[in-house]
Amino acid sequence: MNDDRKFLEDRLAGYTDYSDPDTRVQNEERARAFAGEQLSAIRERLGKELDEATARVLDAAIFECQFADMEYARTLQDARLDDTTIAALVQIDRRIVVAAEGAAKVSAGKLRPLLEEIAASFKARQPAIVPAAAARASG
Repeated sequence: MNDDRKFLEDRLAGYTDYSDPDTRVQNEERARAFAGEQLSAIRERLGKELDEATARVLDAAIFECQFADMEYARTLQDARLDDTTIAALVQIDRRIVVAAEGAAKVSAGKLRPLLEEIAASFKARQPAIVPAAAARASG
């Protein structure tokens, strides 16, 4: 087991890997839920200290954690994932969790880069599975 997966298993109850199509979406949900919980707690803790722009970015991140990207979820579930793609998805999940944990510990002034990391990680998920999805479509 690689370090990224072990890290996630230690933090996200029930996290496995992405080799089983039946549990892939659940893994994605676990990472999103963890981040959403951390970000919601940050919103409560720092709400009045946040400037308007950071508050908007935080609210957008919380919203993204609440709702699955259904296109991504369908593609994820149906794709034939190789070991490289699985490792990339696990790394992305770890980036989300690390940024959310880091965000829970910082002041309002240092929050924005961590929120940007979470947003970038969410955006990186779909491109990570595009080759696997193309293989499914052609195979």
